Amino acid sequence: MPEALRKTPFAFLVRPVFWLVLAGLLAVYATLGFYALPRLLNSLLKDTVRTDYARELAVGEIRFNPFSLALEIDALGRARAEVVQEKLLGDTGIDPGRVFLTSPAEAKVENGAVIMELALR
Repeated sequence: MPEALRKTPFAFLVRPVFWLVLAGLLAVYATLGFYALPRLLNSLLKDTVRTDYARELAVGEIRFNPFSLALEIDALGRARAEVVQEKLLGDTGIDPGRVFLTSPAEAKVENGAVIMELALR
């Protein structure tokens, strides 16, 4: 390696290995955010509602963008059998159909998540 590159503080930026590792880490982050987190969240939501409230939860599609930190859940509600049973026996209450959470990119998260927008449609 030339002597001039060895003395500069940012010599690692010239090496292709640095960029390959950085691209690999970015690919892992995107894969976990786009694919693994929605699957994990789907099972976690259903299991939590089943154990804590003894009810079944119907969840549509869950989408998460790891770069903008936006979470979108479509068709969130109770299972079809429970809704029919409650309509026969009593009031069903409010049932949000879609949940959209987003957080600003410039928000500092220190003690918890910062939610900029919460929309129930």
